[in-house]
Amino acid sequence: MKRKLIIWLPALLLAAIVMALGGCSERSTNNDRLPGGGNIDLAMKITDASLTQAVNLYRLTVTARDMDTIRVDLELVDGHYVAGEVSVPVGESRRFVLEGISSTTTGGPLVLYRGETVVNVNPAEVLELQIVLRPVVPLAKLTPTYVETVSGTEFALEFKVFNMEPVNMIWAVFEYPIPAIEPAEVTLSESAGPDVAFQSELVYDGMMLAVIVSDTTGASLVDANGNASLLNISFSTRADVGTAPIRSWVSFWDIGALDMQENILDSSSIFTQDAEVLADRLPDRVITFADGTLDGVIRQAANVSTDAIYLSDVIGLSYLDFADLGVGSLSGMEHLKNLDYLRMSWNYASNLSPLAGLTGMRWLYAASNGITGIAPLTDMTQMRELDLDDNNISNISPLSGMEIVWSLSLSGNSISDISPLSGIQSLTTLSLRGNSISNISPVANMLEMRELDISENQIVNISALQGLLDLTNLDLHSNLITDILPLVNNPGIDSGDVVYLYGNTVVEEDATQQDYIRDLEARQVSVIMGW
Repeated sequence: MKRKLIIWLPALLLAAIVMALGGCSERSTNNDRLPGGGNIDLAMKITDASLTQAVNLYRLTVTARDMDTIRVDLELVDGHYVAGEVSVPVGESRRFVLEGISSTTTGGPLVLYRGETVVNVNPAEVLELQIVLRPVVPLAKLTPTYVETVSGTEFALEFKVFNMEPVNMIWAVFEYPIPAIEPAEVTLSESAGPDVAFQSELVYDGMMLAVIVSDTTGASLVDANGNASLLNISFSTRADVGTAPIRSWVSFWDIGALDMQENILDSSSIFTQDAEVLADRLPDRVITFADGTLDGVIRQAANVSTDAIYLSDVIGLSYLDFADLGVGSLSGMEHLKNLDYLRMSWNYASNLSPLAGLTGMRWLYAASNGITGIAPLTDMTQMRELDLDDNNISNISPLSGMEIVWSLSLSGNSISDISPLSGIQSLTTLSLRGNSISNISPVANMLEMRELDISENQIVNISALQGLLDLTNLDLHSNLITDILPLVNNPGIDSGDVVYLYGNTVVEEDATQQDYIRDLEARQVSVIMGW
């Protein structure tokens, strides 16, 4: 029996990485028990919309006194997704070390970030593992490393350094080859000391900014750990920016009585992480939301207190929750281009058309809204979790392109054909309870499946389940199933797994089927035959 572990990576710098069984869901996690002394298989997924290009490889190492060292390399996919699998024996004091590595540096791979933690791996409990990643090499960084803004508005970057030698003068250069980006203001970060003096000048016709920062007392600009947050730089954008990089490089100097004495750290040894800027070609403008309740939610989320809401106020919103508030219209949400997480269950918003352009959406919970058509979700190919329970959906073909979704809930709809799901092999959780499904052959290729609910349908043949070796929780109650031999022939259904079979008349009454149930129970499978 396998367990899956999800790793979230919200940010590289001082990132909190939460490993939790089952992923992010509105349902509680099912804690299946493992036999003593067994292993826990950790299927690891790391996602982050702002991953820096500097880190292109993650390495996880697990050690303990009573086990062999385990090491697995996790490569980035499409710059936003990491997957791998490792099996860790249960036991105490397992040390998990995660490293962020650049494999493209001169001289070979270089570890840029490292973090570790020690936990007990208990088969009877959900494992929550939190690792904080910190830079471990001399590093100069622009944060955030990815910026989405609106042409005609301002955005800000912060310049930070890590693991530096004591230094009292820093010369930094920022280059942005597209003239439609220009610096608006350079200020010292609040963490800079009161005696720090700085000057800046603009060179090369507005496409390069040189900034010199120094401490007039001669004291070091960095703290005892070699870290400092030095500058806040505001930039303004004009029309037609598109995508533009802002590159940086830096030199570090000691200041003598009259002039700079020497570069104390070879610039080639400083790893720099730059920023990429994406600016829409639309001018800033007033936008409206037809539903008054939604308007209020947006105002609160974007901290808007003025009468009008501008596009620039909301373009940066990535998280929105208005579940069970009586919202009837999503009109206006088409402007929330950076929305990543949306929880809108238990409302009256049946028309999803305003969401059509929000192609970066990864977490969408829209149960109980009276939805009939889901065509606006067609291009949401980055989806990780989708909950459309208890609507009026019959055609699910728009979901066919969601090739990396791992949790999909479509219970309580009017679905009879699930063939559009046949190409989605990433699913670990699928709920189709209470539909009109008779043919489940499309699930045969979903080899990662752990939790499958296809209860309350019209299913007779379950041969498609025979090869799903990772199943831990299988709900088949209230169908027309006549033969459960495919479950007996599935060696992955074993100790600690749960199968619900009640409400299938033949299975409940036929002697041969009862023998099959006893075969499963002999493997310590929990077979549920009653309400």
